[in-house]
Amino acid sequence: ASYSRTSLLLLAIEFLLPTIYSIPPIRLKGRGALGLVCDSFGAHMVPCLYVISVLANVAGNPTLVHSTRSTAFVVCTAIWALALGLIGILIHEFEDRENDIRSGIRTFATDVEFHAVRVPMAIFYVIELCGFAGMVTILFPVAPVIAIALGLFVLLIAIKLIAHWPHYRRYEQDSTAIQ
Repeated sequence: ASYSRTSLLLLAIEFLLPTIYSIPPIRLKGRGALGLVCDSFGAHMVPCLYVISVLANVAGNPTLVHSTRSTAFVVCTAIWALALGLIGILIHEFEDRENDIRSGIRTFATDVEFHAVRVPMAIFYVIELCGFAGMVTILFPVAPVIAIALGLFVLLIAIKLIAHWPHYRRYEQDSTAIQ
């Protein structure tokens, strides 16, 4: 199967991101929020967009691929994946914070105290759930069973967050609170 230009560009970006994240002189890992965004793009957003691009190319239906619904799905997926990736890398960095400090490795988490990311983390969770809810809504007319299952998943995650909100707000220990 042939790949679209978009798919090839996304694949090239996917190979580039880990390089600029970890290898000097650029090494975005040690450059604060840029490192978080780079990791989120490389671990979540670009791979999701790549899969959508490949599937859209295989579908070969320009009417379907260039519809408002498909554009909305891509936007919702990108938002969801970016927020999910930011949550993941923040959890990872704060769990590794003490080791990074001992090793002299600079990361976002070594530069910022945990209390400073509590509100942004909560916002990322809300953004993630909204992006996911958008994906579910868009899928519903074409795949109601999948959309219903995803909707139940979103509901369970929301219940979990609400149930653990006091725990999240009360504890100062980084790894416990951020999870």
